[in-house]
Amino acid sequence: MALSPKKSITITIVIMLLPSMIWFYFTGLYSPWWLENLFSTPLILIIISLLLLLVFSVFISLQQMILCSIVNIFAVILIDNSFMKDASVCNDPLTFFQFNIKYNEENLEDLAAYLISTPYQLIAIQEISPKAKSKLIAVLAPYFPYFINGIETKNKFNNDQLILSVHPFSNVKYYTNQQSSFITKSHWQHPIRKVNLLTLHPPSPRNRALWERRNKTLYQLKYALTTSALDFSIVIGDLNLSQHSIRLKDLMKGMDTSFVNSWPNKGYLPRFLGLSIDHFWLSDEARICERKHIKKLDWSDHYAIKTTIDFTE
Repeated sequence: MALSPKKSITITIVIMLLPSMIWFYFTGLYSPWWLENLFSTPLILIIISLLLLLVFSVFISLQQMILCSIVNIFAVILIDNSFMKDASVCNDPLTFFQFNIKYNEENLEDLAAYLISTPYQLIAIQEISPKAKSKLIAVLAPYFPYFINGIETKNKFNNDQLILSVHPFSNVKYYTNQQSSFITKSHWQHPIRKVNLLTLHPPSPRNRALWERRNKTLYQLKYALTTSALDFSIVIGDLNLSQHSIRLKDLMKGMDTSFVNSWPNKGYLPRFLGLSIDHFWLSDEARICERKHIKKLDWSDHYAIKTTIDFTE
């Protein structure tokens, strides 16, 4: 069915703009769980665009269809990387390491060798098995003598996090969530200032029950931040919450961050189309100078990340 050039152009413009408009609208919704997951990535723009092209393919030319596709692909790239910050110079730099290793026990020697060779102040590892914890602690203890292994004998749980540091910890507390613990709170005794440190790895929201458990953990995080006896806080972890989530605005009041796409680490998906779910936040009187991927450690479905901050008072 032939349309006038004016109507054909109008349809083309609609197909170019409507996917982004739909995405921005639905990212403002908290529920249901599947809708929040679906719109946690702007890649859904491509699917919406293809559906629109399928419906209106008889009304526009092949060249217009190609143009619509290119525009929406560029929209995805722009949206997914619009939160990134350029690196800046640190006056008094401190470096932090975080990595979700996906329960990998085959590459621990390479990981330990890398950590020993790099002057990190604090290391946060998620999805680490009890066996891997023991191995890393044994090897890294001479270099990072202080650690939180996520084991709570009183309540009989073992979370999947390991925190190591060159400085001691105190006031360690585990927040419980249905007989499990996904968030650890401690006071990190850095010589410059004492830090309210929160490390966490809530469940991936693959179904409604896990979505609710993740959200409860995030509420616990917000409570821990607002009730801390210390003025300065750092949050580190795989939050299973993308940089596009509306929940971040509420959680991050008084905090600063720099996003870096950290998941998924798959050969078929360019990193610039990934999601930032491995977060590093800190109180806004300090600043993040740089966050970057560590190419050397490339054997998990997450990217390892190095974060450099300026810690001067």
